[in-house]
Amino acid sequence: MGNRRSDIRRRNPGQLVKKENNIRNHPHLSRKPTQASGPERPDLEYAIVALFIEWELHLDGDRPSAAREKLQVIAPEGVCLGRLLHSSGELRAWQELILPAVEVFDRLGERL
Repeated sequence: MGNRRSDIRRRNPGQLVKKENNIRNHPHLSRKPTQASGPERPDLEYAIVALFIEWELHLDGDRPSAAREKLQVIAPEGVCLGRLLHSSGELRAWQELILPAVEVFDRLGERL
């Protein structure tokens, strides 16, 4: 048994193309359009967006962000909460208290 590199070099290039075509025809990797539905738990999605927005504002300040612009359209409640958490410093205070994640999400859920 040779090493992998020598095995790859010995292969017929036509075989590699055939394998690529098999991958393209695989049902999970096809380029067919997919149907998306709304989140099962919008409150959880908004909480995650709020955490992301607060984190991004903490790192980059209020500089324009393509991600924030897109999320503003998709999940405005989460963006608003994230901005509020950043301006109040509340999330950073929770971090210093070393609150468990479940408690942080409970507190975020109460505010949505």
